[in-house]
Amino acid sequence: MLITILLMNFSIYAEEFNIIYFDPDGNLRNITSLQSEGNKYFQSLSPEINFLVIASEQILNTEIERLKPQFMIVQSLYYSRQKGSLGFKPYFIFLTKDNYFYHKKIITMNQEIKSLDDLDKKVVASALPKEITRELTGGERNWKILIVPKDMDALMALKFKQADAALVAENSLESFKKLDPTDSQNINAIFTTKSIFLPLGVTTKYTTNKEMITKLTEFMKKIKTDANGSAFIKMMNFDDISDNKKTLGSVP
Repeated sequence: MLITILLMNFSIYAEEFNIIYFDPDGNLRNITSLQSEGNKYFQSLSPEINFLVIASEQILNTEIERLKPQFMIVQSLYYSRQKGSLGFKPYFIFLTKDNYFYHKKIITMNQEIKSLDDLDKKVVASALPKEITRELTGGERNWKILIVPKDMDALMALKFKQADAALVAENSLESFKKLDPTDSQNINAIFTTKSIFLPLGVTTKYTTNKEMITKLTEFMKKIKTDANGSAFIKMMNFDDISDNKKTLGSVP
């Protein structure tokens, strides 16, 4: 039912100048507030812009052809998988404490699970596709991977014992600790992934309004000094953006 309601809501944005934010590792505890803050920021540049937060890759895949986003802010792992089919061209990358990277951790609340080997035949919740989950955690394993829309859902699956472990980003784990300090005391991290690039701002194969893209990318370079931009980027758990071409070129 929730997916049906979201699809109905997205239908009004077809053929507009849409900016889509998709990052299942992002701070998505309150999507409505994040979308409102994003629209306040982007519409201070132009009232033509619609900022849409999509938490589920299933919904994104269903709606992207109709929404035809002129610009997207996307998880780097999604960027790597879809840059060919969606014609992504990166313009900037987000930063946290001057860092281009983040990590994900496999966490558990089961004190008997102390290593990845102890997860044999057990359930691991992840907001990433199965093949990416396996790639980040060392290859083929005999796990039952429970795919969920976003990190917070993986944490909830762990909390309510629908999963034995969860693969989540560090910032998601920090958000959960603030939300549920009692259960957080029982969390044990047993694995940390390699470095993952933070989300990217990209144009797409649907981009037609080049003039607006030029204004938008120049506008966003000042995001942390803009009052609305500062509030928006803070809500996303980032500090700034960078258009360093060497870094953008190194994202696989």
